[in-house]
Amino acid sequence: MLKSKIKPTIQVIIGGIYLQSVGEESTNSYVGLALQYLRKSKDLSQVQVCVDTDMSKSNFYKLERGSANITMDHLDLFSKALDTTPCDILNLSETIKNQSKGEQHG
Repeated sequence: MLKSKIKPTIQVIIGGIYLQSVGEESTNSYVGLALQYLRKSKDLSQVQVCVDTDMSKSNFYKLERGSANITMDHLDLFSKALDTTPCDILNLSETIKNQSKGEQHG
């Protein structure tokens, strides 16, 4: 029997905004979902955030989808581009984690 190579996804709707991660459940996945939420809630494109952070679209996409490791330097860049704080991004990622687990079990 062949094993599926498709990674599990996390899907959640926060404040009417659909978020999706392609990585395994991890801190990176939930931080990526928080970045998606903040970007979308401010009506910013990925390109706009890439310009503001001087990051390639490919790298940003991987971080936002939870398939790359996020660093404190990334959090600092994103917090400036998204007009928030690294702490707020981490707190939002925890809120999203709790809500997504509630939706999976509720």
